[in-house]
Amino acid sequence: MSEFSQKWALVHMIDKKPEGFTFGATEWPLHITIASLFSTAWSSRETIDHLGTLLEGQRPVNTSALRHDNWGTEKNVAVTVMDTTPQLRQLHTDIVTFLQESGATFYEKFLFEKYDAHSTVQQHDKLEVGTDIVIDSVTLIDMFPDNNGYKRRLLGTIDFRT
Repeated sequence: MSEFSQKWALVHMIDKKPEGFTFGATEWPLHITIASLFSTAWSSRETIDHLGTLLEGQRPVNTSALRHDNWGTEKNVAVTVMDTTPQLRQLHTDIVTFLQESGATFYEKFLFEKYDAHSTVQQHDKLEVGTDIVIDSVTLIDMFPDNNGYKRRLLGTIDFRT
């Protein structure tokens, strides 16, 4: 098995970028992960269209930055832990359940009740404790664009109705 394989993620972009925006794996714009590391037989367009239908009536979800922490087996991943409100957990659950029932495979163990909303601290930016965020969209990210596991690309964004 190669070091990299096709995977996608769904995030809320705090630092909004246009469709097609490509960046390095260590240069993420500020975001909150909603559903991480999955693959599906659908094309990116089909995935966005199907998720758009699922999320057609989705209202924006409010959350706030609770604290800074270090995650990972070696505690070397700096994150800002978000308030995983019931509405945010439901958004995560609805998306993951829909994708799994549609044949998607997830490569992440932090799903459903193990999901903790967070924003990874970036080299150039981080959320400050107390910052309020309105999650009003989800963006599909290609974690392996052009067969390059060191890059990421925004494939499309689904805006929620406000």
